[in-house]
Amino acid sequence: MNKPKILVVEDEIIIAEHLAKTLRRLGYTPLLGASTGRKAIEMSARMNPDLVLMDIVLEGDLDGIDAAQQIYSLFGIPVVYLTGHGDTVTLSRAKLTEPFAYLLKPIRIQSLRTTIEVALYKGEMEKKLRASEAKYRELAELLPQLVYELDEHGYFTFLNRVGMTTLGRIAEDRDKGLSFLHIIEESDRDAALLVMKRVLSGEALVEQELTAVKKDGTTFPMVTYNTPIGAGGNVLGIRGVAVDITERREMQDALQRANADLERRVAERTVELYQVNENLIREIHERKSVENELRAREEMFRTVFEGAQDCIFIKDENLRYTHVNQALLDSLKMSTDQMLGKTDPEIFETACEGNTGDLELRVLGGQVVEAQHSLDIRGMTIVFHCVRVPMRDAQDNVWGICGIARELTQRKRNVNRTVDRALRYPSRVFKDCLEHVQLAAGTDSIVLFLGESGTGKDFLAAYLHAQSKRANGPFFTINCAALTSELAESELFGHESGAFTGANRRKKGLLELAEGGTLLLNEIGDLSPHLQSKLLTFLDTRSFTRVGGEKLITVNARLVGATNRDLAEEVSAGRFRADLYYRLNVLTIRIPPLRERKEDLPILVEDVAEDLAEQLGLKRTPTFDEEYLSTLQTHDWPGNIRELRNLIERSLILKTDPRLGPDLQAEPSLRRTWNVKVEFPENESLNEVMHSVKKDLIEEALRRSEGNQKVAAGLLGVTYDSFRHHLKSLED
Repeated sequence: MNKPKILVVEDEIIIAEHLAKTLRRLGYTPLLGASTGRKAIEMSARMNPDLVLMDIVLEGDLDGIDAAQQIYSLFGIPVVYLTGHGDTVTLSRAKLTEPFAYLLKPIRIQSLRTTIEVALYKGEMEKKLRASEAKYRELAELLPQLVYELDEHGYFTFLNRVGMTTLGRIAEDRDKGLSFLHIIEESDRDAALLVMKRVLSGEALVEQELTAVKKDGTTFPMVTYNTPIGAGGNVLGIRGVAVDITERREMQDALQRANADLERRVAERTVELYQVNENLIREIHERKSVENELRAREEMFRTVFEGAQDCIFIKDENLRYTHVNQALLDSLKMSTDQMLGKTDPEIFETACEGNTGDLELRVLGGQVVEAQHSLDIRGMTIVFHCVRVPMRDAQDNVWGICGIARELTQRKRNVNRTVDRALRYPSRVFKDCLEHVQLAAGTDSIVLFLGESGTGKDFLAAYLHAQSKRANGPFFTINCAALTSELAESELFGHESGAFTGANRRKKGLLELAEGGTLLLNEIGDLSPHLQSKLLTFLDTRSFTRVGGEKLITVNARLVGATNRDLAEEVSAGRFRADLYYRLNVLTIRIPPLRERKEDLPILVEDVAEDLAEQLGLKRTPTFDEEYLSTLQTHDWPGNIRELRNLIERSLILKTDPRLGPDLQAEPSLRRTWNVKVEFPENESLNEVMHSVKKDLIEEALRRSEGNQKVAAGLLGVTYDSFRHHLKSLED
């Protein structure tokens, strides 16, 4: 058991040391070193003694009385005065500080022992009383009734929050001397005063009805329950609870009116009584029907909640789980005890990827958020696609979150497939490009991919996403060149119902769907000026409005741009905003064309063939002989990887042999070339020259297709009917 610590405040060293020696003999721990009032305050704050022995007469600007007053006021430490001066003036001034005892010098050891024990006991009792008082005050603030305390003159010393709200009183009224009689209607004041006198005399009264007056002058009936503070002849005030009985009065009045009316109607017409009974029976039946419907809806909700295959959860405003269904428990391999009443950081050993905390705060702000996240649980990665919506009460206040999640763990394998493929390509130029992408993946900055059409900008954007901290979020792509300005705006930012003709319902844009992930703006150089401006605003504020909407929507999505245009030239020509260009031009990565990375062709052919075989439903992926691959190396590939993919796709469609060689009819351009020389016409018109070139092209196509007109039409990229039309025009 720790010895009580006693701070000795004495400016005479000999007396202080004598007291310390005596205190040790009595079993206490003396604290020395305080010879002034300010030193006593500083040591009390730092050492937190259990008692202070305070000499009244001290040197300095603070004597013992002033120092004791501050010590007790600030720290609640009991103080016992030591003095050799017993004059009336000093003792009267000391009484104002409410000391626990006085000891006159010289001090006898028995008096010292008794005084310290009593003071420590009184100090402990006061601490308990203060704690009890604090608990009482806290409880009073939480009660739904009006709770108050009055002094012996009938003035408020305490009024809880419900009381101030009900009476329309503000806190300052307490300092203005608000009397209990001030809140009572004048006709009831004599009765209220009589009650107050009886309670102050020690009598406890129960259930007295009074009419209270609010600050705005309106009145309401209440029942008060009063009891004296103190006991016997030492009553210090009144403690009371008041209950607003307006509703009870109204019910009583309504009941009385109903009884009177019923009696009158019974006396007048017995038949009407039967009608009333029938109405009552019908109302009871309707109420039971409503109760049954509510019970059925509750049961339906419980059935859907528990039987749904998707994971469903509900959180309160503190983001603690209040409900979780069996599907979620099965996915996480957890029990309800492990989840209910807890937050995500308290449940999961590692944080949930995808900034769920920020997302859910936005949902509590009233926003619907759709995002993807992953969890690492017991060495297993689980990926979820989750929609979170705010839960609202009857006043439209958000009180929690409802989330519906679907497991998308299969998506993790697709991400790994992209990464594995990117790392297989051996060319130095592509590896250098990949290193830049990996550096960019470590940041959340905007990346701009530049390169010719068909070089694989989508693939590298997907690789960037897979290597970033957003890998478990969604990845979306929009081709800005393939859509009109209006359609591109709707696809990118979404639209509200009725925003334009055909907009029958609200639609989320790709920016909103890419929450927590990445959005690739392909061919960003083709954006219209209006969309360039709106995109710039989003990049600056990370918020936007849907088409036809007014509410700002905030999303956390990374933007990646790609284009085959020279944006600097587009800015100079006035077709692209300079401020947007500088905003996008943070990390620029040039993607090499296929002609600069022909070492990658063998692996590229395998990857493309694997994707096409899966897409076309082939039972196995075709193989390619060395001669075929050597033939591919001789081509310059102006269409890059897109051209290679189209060529292999034609090969797979037209050839059933799983092993493809260079003699395939779908690849005549790789086996031999064809040229036509056209000179400036001197004796021919332009139509005659074009007629001659068209004839040569059709003849070459027929030669390569061995006279098969459908194949020849495919080689020229026209329909069979169009090819027949051109062929007929040459014969005419």
